[in-house]
Amino acid sequence: MKPETIKSILRSYLSEKQRSACYDAPDGFPRASSGIMAGETFGDYEGRCSDLLFMAPETAHIPLEDLHVPLDADREALLQRVGRRLSEISDHFQADYAEASKNRAAGSKTLQFKQHVIQVPLTCRSIEIPIVRSGTTDGSANVAWRTADKSAIAGFHYVGSNGSISFAEGDTEKAIKIEINQEGFDVCFTVELFNAEGINIGSFNPLTVYIVDDSQLYADERQVIKNIFNSSRNISISNVVSCLQDKVTPNTFKAALQCVCGSADSVPMELALASELVRLTLPYARLATLTNVLCDFCIYLPELEDIVALRE
Repeated sequence: MKPETIKSILRSYLSEKQRSACYDAPDGFPRASSGIMAGETFGDYEGRCSDLLFMAPETAHIPLEDLHVPLDADREALLQRVGRRLSEISDHFQADYAEASKNRAAGSKTLQFKQHVIQVPLTCRSIEIPIVRSGTTDGSANVAWRTADKSAIAGFHYVGSNGSISFAEGDTEKAIKIEINQEGFDVCFTVELFNAEGINIGSFNPLTVYIVDDSQLYADERQVIKNIFNSSRNISISNVVSCLQDKVTPNTFKAALQCVCGSADSVPMELALASELVRLTLPYARLATLTNVLCDFCIYLPELEDIVALRE
């Protein structure tokens, strides 16, 4: 995706969020932002979302003029629709996260990855990825797994693999192994669980694996990135921003994008989550810095005209 397209999408998203933070489009009544419904107190919200860690975004001036790209009337109208759609997607993500958190807290019987996203250093020749069983462990359970390309290419960046794994009665954790070819970095692939027998598949599926070069990181950046990926065990965008806010650099913001977007199951969702991360990080960094990292991060995505779900 071209940088000017990414900037235009981000501008549309931020404009929509600014507008919707003050008024509902259909009725003109004020509403709260970031998932709190009209008439709901923060205490009510905490109760409704159970263990959802919520951080209300601080007020920040958004210099939308810095994202201005000259557009014709038709494309401007399209981007306005895109902004509204991405705003809806990010709101639904927060609601779905709250529901998944409740299910995990309730101890439902599932198989899933321990995290939804991990980083692998370029120097690593292989990785072992844990799969955990939660809830009751009586009886046996089986699940199939497979890798799939995103920006990483099987046979070049990593060894494409598939298989199945079995849990005997009482087993709580097993691992699968995937080889890394050490042929490039800042690329990612996914590992998916499917065809479970005797158990349900949990919300941490698929897993996104990022191959990274961490050799040039400063010590404080390493710590922030470690905290960000530790937070992915209980993922929300707010959790990630709370880890990121004390040290926002291009490296730490890229890691935050990886962590947040690793849970996306479509290109529109990836754009929505990335845009929301930019919005919540703005009180702690310059828009230009965040936008530059975002453009590099999203460069492998298809052009807007090719994303049918955002043109309808």
